[in-house]
Amino acid sequence: MIRKPDNNREQLEMFGGGCPTRLVRPAGARVTDPFTSEEAIQKLNASGERAAQCERVLRAVQQTPGRTSRELSVFHGLDRHMVARRLPELIGKVEKGEIRFCSIGKIRAVTWIPARLVTQNTMEGTNDGTKKTR
Repeated sequence: MIRKPDNNREQLEMFGGGCPTRLVRPAGARVTDPFTSEEAIQKLNASGERAAQCERVLRAVQQTPGRTSRELSVFHGLDRHMVARRLPELIGKVEKGEIRFCSIGKIRAVTWIPARLVTQNTMEGTNDGTKKTR
C-alpha cells in the first residue's frame, strides 16, 4: 500500500511534528495562502515588482475611475488576476465604488475609484466642524 504524505498541518502539529510555525507573513500574503504563495510574494516584494504593479493599478484607477477590476485589466492591458490582487492592497489610495454590471465579465461587480481627498475643515475654530464660541 502506498501512503500519501499527510499535509494536514493541524494534525502534524498536534503530534509534535510537521510544518514549522510561521509568525511573520510577508506584505501581501493572506493567512489562508499556502507557503508557496508566501514565497512568491516575498520574491515580488524583494524585486520591487509588487510596488511597480501597485503603481500601474493605481494609475489605471486614476485614469479610468469607476471601472471593475476586469475592465481595468482589459482597458490597460494588465493581467486581470494581478489587478484583482493589488486593488485591496491599495485601499486608502483607492476605494470601492458602486456595484454594477461589468461589461467584460457580464456579472455584477464592484467598481474602483480614487480615494476621496480628506480636506481640512475651513470653519473658524475647531477641526470637528463646530464653531468656536467666545
